[in-house]
Amino acid sequence: MIKQTLYFTRSPDGAPPNNLLNYGYAVLRAAMARALVGTGLLPTLGIFPRNQYNAYCLADDVMEPQKRKIFHNNLNFFRKYVIFNIDETDSQ
Repeated sequence: MIKQTLYFTRSPDGAPPNNLLNYGYAVLRAAMARALVGTGLLPTLGIFPRNQYNAYCLADDVMEPQKRKIFHNNLNFFRKYVIFNIDETDSQ
């Protein structure tokens, strides 16, 4: 049961923990874009532009090292609250 729960793929409507990652990345991306604009930089001019229609290339590039923190925070949250509750209900 736990191995099935921890398996995830990238999709916009994914089940936990994918939806937690999507939310965390969206919050981080918005914070990075605001910080870049606040310092006078244009978030549309990225270091490694991958998509000409992406309005936040630089924000995506700057947030890339921080994505690991989001992943670990969400994984710890998922393990602490979701898996614990699954194991608790399975044993009863």
